[in-house]
Amino acid sequence: MYLFRPFLVIVCFVFCLPLAAQALAAEPVFASVSPRIPDQARSEPAPGMFLVARRSLQDPNFRESVIYIVQHDDEGTLGLVLNRPGKIMLSEAVPDVDTRNGRHHPLYLGGPVGIPQITMLIANPPETPMAKHIAGNIYFSADRALLDHLLDEGKPDSELRFYLGYAGWTPGQLAFELMLESWHMIRAEDTNTVFDDNTGTLWERLIQSLEPTGIHVRYRRFDTHTDTLPARAPQIPARKTQKI
Repeated sequence: MYLFRPFLVIVCFVFCLPLAAQALAAEPVFASVSPRIPDQARSEPAPGMFLVARRSLQDPNFRESVIYIVQHDDEGTLGLVLNRPGKIMLSEAVPDVDTRNGRHHPLYLGGPVGIPQITMLIANPPETPMAKHIAGNIYFSADRALLDHLLDEGKPDSELRFYLGYAGWTPGQLAFELMLESWHMIRAEDTNTVFDDNTGTLWERLIQSLEPTGIHVRYRRFDTHTDTLPARAPQIPARKTQKI
């Protein structure tokens, strides 16, 4: 009797192991019950890209923010928050600015760094070395002479945005935050998004496509003529409580 038991163990091991391996290799029916996030290219940050804060990011400086990268090199990364329009007009913040034209341009809160400094994003500016090309038809500048020139020619808000402060990362800091999955990094396919009339809702529109709300379930591929889903989900038995 005792000699027969090891034989049974060996037989079960030989015949059951392939079945177990096959079961583990098969793709489960319910592979995921969390919201599906689209696959994103593992590319390096670059000027012209968007950083979209994930729903899980709770830093008050960047919660629900969309940042446009304007510089990324060995010295670090610099970007501007696009979706935080302020209530202060340019003419109220900059001394000696043309109040006639400056009052039509609100200041956006570009980030928590360098608050006393104002920078600009410009679409199709005049040729000047004081404007740095970012992507497409968008340029970046912090030059006061260029600011006055753009106001004098009546550059509209749809082609000119002013930002108070900026977002900055030291070398390697943004890469670390991306590794922690604090941000979605996407390419700005349409540069007109930077000058969108409703940038205040830009994060809500982008995050809905990146992290759709609700519970998303991925099923394995099956033949609808032969396979069926269970009529009802398995019920979890109620937890019994012990009376004291």
